[in-house]
Amino acid sequence: MPKQPVVSVLSMETPSILNRKDTEIIENPEEEEKKIDIPLIFVTGFGAGESKNYVSWLVKMFLKYFLKDVYADKTKMEEIITNSDLNWTVVRPGRLLDKELTEKYRIENKLFKGINIGGINRADVADFLIKQAEKQTELKKYIAISEK
Repeated sequence: MPKQPVVSVLSMETPSILNRKDTEIIENPEEEEKKIDIPLIFVTGFGAGESKNYVSWLVKMFLKYFLKDVYADKTKMEEIITNSDLNWTVVRPGRLLDKELTEKYRIENKLFKGINIGGINRADVADFLIKQAEKQTELKKYIAISEK
């Protein structure tokens, strides 16, 4: 029987809640042998980790002055997860929008100059997460996701 993936989309309203909850998932699996086999699909945001070098100047300022602690927390969790033995996927959506599902989005698994990750519907992020949970095609990758 295939291992059921863990999808983490914890709210970022209170920085450091993320670290406590997801660190528990990573460091305290029920059985040691399950630790490596269970896929973890983890949602942060475009601007976390190395992707901070690929956002516009305006977004950099917004993250620095309004979401500094939140994105520091996301970056820390990315480091913890990607340095673990888990089969991880980090999903970095652009600005989240409240619109209907379109299934018209693009994913990028490499950062590059001019990547231009913009907004994405929450429903489309959920669609991508469900598809990855059903069939993990992006293991050990950072995925940026945006409208087409």
